[in-house]
Amino acid sequence: MSGYISLNNGKNWMVAGWAYRGALDQICKVLREKNADSDLLEFLTSEEKLPRTLQALYLSELTSEQARLFSEAAGIAFERCRAEGPVGWYDPSFFPAFMEGFRKLVEILGEAGS
Repeated sequence: MSGYISLNNGKNWMVAGWAYRGALDQICKVLREKNADSDLLEFLTSEEKLPRTLQALYLSELTSEQARLFSEAAGIAFERCRAEGPVGWYDPSFFPAFMEGFRKLVEILGEAGS
């Protein structure tokens, strides 16, 4: 199982399914706190109903405002995760790999926005 996000800049982000789900959960948490676009949250969470082998998002399906909100929330979520560390993780030894993958997503999103 893996998770895949296709970005508007022609780049893609692929990580292990657990890292994909963890990053997406953190991004959605930030969006909920900001009372973000309900269509965006539906888009991001609707794939939860799919079999776990089909974890993929295509950001080309978002409006430019939704893409901006997603990118902003990803940056905030990443910084929160970095500040909190592996608190509550079943196996904290996986945290560095999670953060490296999440960092790459934020980096690629930044490139897409420039």
